[in-house]
Parts: sequence; structure tokens; C-alpha cells
Amino acid sequence: MSHRIDWVRRAVCVSLVLLVAATWRLWFSPEPFPQIPLLRLAVDLPPTIDPIAAAVMLIAAAAAAAVRSIRLQTIALSTAAFSLVLLFVGDQHRLQPWAYQIFWMLIAIACCRAAVALRMIRILVVSIYLFSGISKLDYQFVYTIGRDFLGGLVGMTGQSIEGWPETLLVAATLSFPIGEIAIAVALVFARTRGAAVLAAIAMHLILFVLLGPLGLNHQPGVLIWNLVSATMVGLLFWKVSGGAGVDATQADKESEVPRAESQSHLSRPHLQPLAVVMLAAVSAAPLLEPFGFYDHWLAWGLYAPHNSRVRLLIDERSIERLPASLQRHAVPIAAGSSTRQVNLDRWSIDCLSVPIYPQSRFQAGVALAVLQQSQLASGFRLELQSASNRRDGQRTIQEIGNQDQLKLHLNRYTFNALPRR
Repeated sequence: MSHRIDWVRRAVCVSLVLLVAATWRLWFSPEPFPQIPLLRLAVDLPPTIDPIAAAVMLIAAAAAAAVRSIRLQTIALSTAAFSLVLLFVGDQHRLQPWAYQIFWMLIAIACCRAAVALRMIRILVVSIYLFSGISKLDYQFVYTIGRDFLGGLVGMTGQSIEGWPETLLVAATLSFPIGEIAIAVALVFARTRGAAVLAAIAMHLILFVLLGPLGLNHQPGVLIWNLVSATMVGLLFWKVSGGAGVDATQADKESEVPRAESQSHLSRPHLQPLAVVMLAAVSAAPLLEPFGFYDHWLAWGLYAPHNSRVRLLIDERSIERLPASLQRHAVPIAAGSSTRQVNLDRWSIDCLSVPIYPQSRFQAGVALAVLQQSQLASGFRLELQSASNRRDGQRTIQEIGNQDQLKLHLNRYTFNALPRR
């Protein structure tokens, strides 16, 4: 069998190509959905940079998967990673969880010796399962998305959760995040690792069916990522034994010796310590999310709806001033009401085939772009909703009613929240 790291490299590169293809409008054709750069300096970047960077990224990923030369692999992997950075900076909407994960995998493989790269990728994957599970131990998940998941899963058996006792509903819903956390812990230990791999693969396949066209009908990128995750956990952890936790086994290390030796003058070993530090930091950084210092998706808050968000409300007389593609996503807040809620999330899915980036910073920037394009200096209400309390789901709400006030608010964020011009 080929070296494990080579299979992982090919899987990472092919996954990047497939997922970008499934969400191609996010990378190549942002119109009419606004772009919110990650850094203020990128607000004036010319739009022609984006499709060029995306094309270079895809070509580099395909080359990294195909070439045999270690030197060319390193160059191609580095090029793909650098292109992703440019694309992230140009629009933080592209910080999709799968794209963020793949970026760090590219860094590990490009900058580290094979055994070290495997070790750091394994740590990253354990972190994803762990913090994804922790993020769902939350009131909002239990009573919204989690309940939908439970109903969909039970419905696939021809049954219904109607009539279930509330205690049973809560316990059954909490089994989803508890299962993810159990997988993360079990992957660390040799004795439980095989069972954890099988459980993780089963979980992703169940999600693939549950979220697919016969279930909740989510976007293709979500379905592909579940298949990618099932494949990756098998490649990384299957038949990894011994007491080294998520570290590479002796067998892994021995099988990678030829590659490691051939990399001795090619893999830039002076970059390995920096890459290891960055990957370790990224794996631990989700600890900062509850304090507001790290973004929800980057902390692997997947299907965990406690994130901060905005709610844009306008009068029905202003609907015709909205972008044409957005008008159908403006719905009355109540029967007979003249106030419409502008559903920016549905607009994102409609335009780009991805959910909106789940931070109030980003969503407020999108709202500002819409208001500027529609020439609505006032006559709207923007509700800035904080992340919800994990115990009771409550949020604090700040209301903004004119563009000048909104711009002042957006300038307070550490990362950019202003739309790209």
C-alpha cells in the first residue's frame, strides 16, 4: 500500500477541487451577493483578482494530487494554500469550515515531514469533532436544529417524534453532540480508535442521507463534506495502534522514512516548527469562541445556532428598491404587517449555494451593502443580536436605524465589516 501521507495528500487536494466546484459561485461569481473582506486593506481590491486566484488554487491542487516529485508537490501545495489566503482575505464568506480545514491540512503537508504532518492533521480532526460536539451542548440546538435532525432521522424509519415526552426529546437530541465528543475522545486512545473510526464513518453517512434530497435537502457542499470527512477519518486513523494517542505509530514512521529522507533538502524543515505551532494554536483556538474572540465557524460551530446574527427589517414600500434577487426573500414578519424581514441567509444560499457566514459582523456588512445599493439611508431597522445564552437561548439586541449609525458600529470591529467596493 502506498504511504499513508500520499493518500491523505491526494484526498485533501481532490476534496478541495470537488468542494470548490460544488460552491463555484462563491469563488468565481459573487454577484449580486456582497463581499465582506476579512481585512480593511482588501476593501478596494479589484474583483479580477478573485477568479484568477481561484483558478490558480484549483490548478495547484490538481497538480499536487497528481505529481510524484516531492519538490513539485511542495510548490503546488504552498501555491494552493497561498491562493486560499488571498480568497479568504477578499471575502470572509469563503471561510467555510471545510475550506478552513483543508487550508490547514495543506499547510501541514507542505511544511512538515510526513510523520509530523499526519500527527498535526490528526490533532486537528480530533479538535473538529470535539468542539463541534461542545458547540451543540446548547439550548438553541436542543430546541431548533437538533430537534429537526431528530425528527428527520426518526421520520426516515417511518415513525414520528410527535407525542414523545419532552425529557426524551431533549435526551435524544443531546445524544448527537455527546456522540461527537465521544468520537473525539475515542480517537485519541489506541484501544478505542477502531470503534471511533467506524462510528465517525457511520455518523457522516447517516448525515449524508439525512441532509440529502430524501431528507432535509441541504446544499451539495454539505453532503460532499460529509463524504470527505468519512474518507479522511478512515485514512488518518484506521489501523493506527500503539500508545501514541493521535500521534503517528512506529509503523507510520517507518513507512514514511523514504519520503522524509527525500524531503530533507526540499521540505523547508525550518518552516516545520512554525507550522506545528500554528496548527496546535488553531486546534485549541475554539476555546476562545465563547468569549467572543474567535469566529463561530472557525471554532467548528457546525449546525450550532447560538451564533451572533442580524435581522434586517424594512417597510414593504421599499421592497422594489432592493436588488431583484433579494426581493423574493423579503417576507412579512406577521400576517397583515407592512414590515418585511429581509432573509439574508436564504439569499446567500440562493446566490452562492452556501449559508451566510454566521457572525453579526459579516451579516451587518452585507446589510450595509444592500442598504447602500438600495439607497436607503434610513427607513429600516437592523437588529444586531448577540450570541445566545447557552442555558436559556436568550440574546441581547441592539437596534440601528440609519446608515451613519451602522457605519460607526462596523468600524468598531477588529476585523473588517465594511463591504468591498
